[in-house]
Amino acid sequence: MSATPQRSEPTPNADFEARLRLLVSQRANDPLQAARLSVIGLDGVKERFGDSWERMSVRVDRHARNVIERHLMPGDIFAPWHEASYVIVFASLDPERARLKCLMIADAVMKVLFGEDGADLITIRGAMAQLEPGSNAILSLTEDRFQTITPIAEAGRVSGDALETIASGAEPPQRDPLSRLRFTYRPMWDTVHGALSAYLCVGLLPTADDSEVYGDAERALGGDAEKIAQLDLAMLARTAEDFKRICSDGFKVLVILNVHFDSLASAAWRRRYAQALAQSIPAAASSLLVVEIADVPEGVLQSRMHELSAPLRPHCRGVSARVRLDSVDFSGLGAKQVHAVGCSIGANDAAEVTIIQQMGRFTRTAEKCGLPCFIHGIRSLSLTGAAVGAGFRYVDGSAVAPPVDRPDRITAFNLRDIYRSIGCA
Repeated sequence: MSATPQRSEPTPNADFEARLRLLVSQRANDPLQAARLSVIGLDGVKERFGDSWERMSVRVDRHARNVIERHLMPGDIFAPWHEASYVIVFASLDPERARLKCLMIADAVMKVLFGEDGADLITIRGAMAQLEPGSNAILSLTEDRFQTITPIAEAGRVSGDALETIASGAEPPQRDPLSRLRFTYRPMWDTVHGALSAYLCVGLLPTADDSEVYGDAERALGGDAEKIAQLDLAMLARTAEDFKRICSDGFKVLVILNVHFDSLASAAWRRRYAQALAQSIPAAASSLLVVEIADVPEGVLQSRMHELSAPLRPHCRGVSARVRLDSVDFSGLGAKQVHAVGCSIGANDAAEVTIIQQMGRFTRTAEKCGLPCFIHGIRSLSLTGAAVGAGFRYVDGSAVAPPVDRPDRITAFNLRDIYRSIGCA
């Protein structure tokens, strides 16, 4: 696999090579994996345009560059490769997270070019760069063997703005809020079996005033659909990483993974997410995963919920739906669509008496549909008791148990433990 070198912009090529060599030098202790590359290929897009490609290629390249640049973090670099591909170096991402981020970039590119159609036209593959003294070759890893594919120092091009940012070490003018994303897990109390037996993955971002006080990422992103879709992929990557440890340690806890209804609404994105789920979660551990579809609109049709949940079910123990606490119509959430229904009161600023009344109505409505209930974000002893009394099966929040860095073992737990933790027993 080779390409005719493009020599029209030697300065950007030299800058890209210099940055790549810097990344290699920072990984000197592991030379074979010194610089992990991701390649996003648009050959399928080129074929789809057919005879129009020559006329459309400049426009496609411009859109692709803009999308890629929007998703880069400080220190990341990219360059066009061959006629319809791009090579990206994510300075701080492991291979799994890099692959998931490429999926997100691919979907964004296709949304710009074709709307929801054509996402499967993009290919994503990994490569490695091993730049020994005097060598600029990128090496591609294929079934345990390396194959030279192109000299990046001659084929690469980087936009002037990106080069200026890389050279100066400055942050992009509009810093991606997800660059400060952190994760934690909330232990969930199974009130029936009296145990902390499930862990909810939660993304955290700085609050609106950019302080070091972190809040839930969903609220911090302010409803930005594209950023929330990125959050969903990042959360999947983190959960997959922790699943590996769970399997190696032999733990049998449930892990709850959030993905948003609006993200899944795109057929192309939904297919890619299901594919990433299948590839990221070990089949042997899928029975320990529950996928929670967040922000499900009230009154959603059963057919729509089935459409969104069906691709996820083969890769997890079950699919649940999170709706608003004040929802009264669960007709689209039958047992054939989801296995449980719940809500979050973390951002609910209503009076406690109002929340408690809505809790009772919520569980009664869910019971009519034959669905067990969960509730997130319990913040007081009174709300904890009300949640248990109303019949919520799973309960989490600051009043129940503090968050942890990783899912842990099952721990016996009951209401007495909550009273004991605040010195009342």
